[in-house]
Amino acid sequence: MKTAPLVSVIVPCWNGSSYLAQALDSVRGQSMADWECIIVYGGSTDGTPEVAARLTEARRRIRVARQRQRGIGAVGTVVPAPVRRRLGPVPRSRLEG
Repeated sequence: MKTAPLVSVIVPCWNGSSYLAQALDSVRGQSMADWECIIVYGGSTDGTPEVAARLTEARRRIRVARQRQRGIGAVGTVVPAPVRRRLGPVPRSRLEG
């Protein structure tokens, strides 16, 4: 049975196709080896879905979650349950700040 990665990096992205590869390169460049990355996007009009799909094909530890565009506070609704359990509840004040 595969265990969940120690670190889950959540990358919310809206119309960020120009920056997404650079952001993921930053994640890959960290010294921690036990990680996964979840790109959360929705409503993008600049090719973000295509860029995200291309990047996930090349890197197995990177996944995509698509949602309707509802703002940064809604990102937690698409994060997998094992990750949410590790994170615990996030106070709304930290999401709106």
